[in-house]
Amino acid sequence: LMLYLDNDNNNFAWKTEKLFYKNRHLFEDDTKFNFYAVLHNAYTVKNDSKKLNVLYNKILDDDIYNAGKESKMSIMLYRLILQNFTSMNKLDDAERFIIKYTEYINSDNKETFSNFGFALIEFKRNNYEKALEYISNADMHFLLFKYDIRNLYLMIYYELNYSDEAYSLLDTYNCL
Repeated sequence: LMLYLDNDNNNFAWKTEKLFYKNRHLFEDDTKFNFYAVLHNAYTVKNDSKKLNVLYNKILDDDIYNAGKESKMSIMLYRLILQNFTSMNKLDDAERFIIKYTEYINSDNKETFSNFGFALIEFKRNNYEKALEYISNADMHFLLFKYDIRNLYLMIYYELNYSDEAYSLLDTYNCL
């Protein structure tokens, strides 16, 4: 609770974070998972991408993808990590993440997630044709990714000056 209430004085949050990161090896996985969740929420409220990036890397280093013992990663966590890496232009990290962790997603449609991720990376690298190639192979079956995929399509169409495609896609937003 103090992590959320500590808006002006980051001393408590900083001490908590520092102690946890230093001693996280002493905790059981479920305790680490819960602590990571609290820190994640605190960093998200503060919109602190750098701290989220550190947190995501520690989650990956500790192999803490979910609260259970199975080695599955939630689609939401995968999406958040991918968005964090790409928004911070850590594109090589994003690429390594996709290659290493897509197999751990709790989904039968892993290819959609890797195609979306590679499309996002290629978009950030200004390789719009390659981004379009990847995104064309992503299935819009998952609700959150429907918006992500459509938004990325729209950005690609804009960059490639594909006006007709962009207008046609904009018309479909009402159908979501």
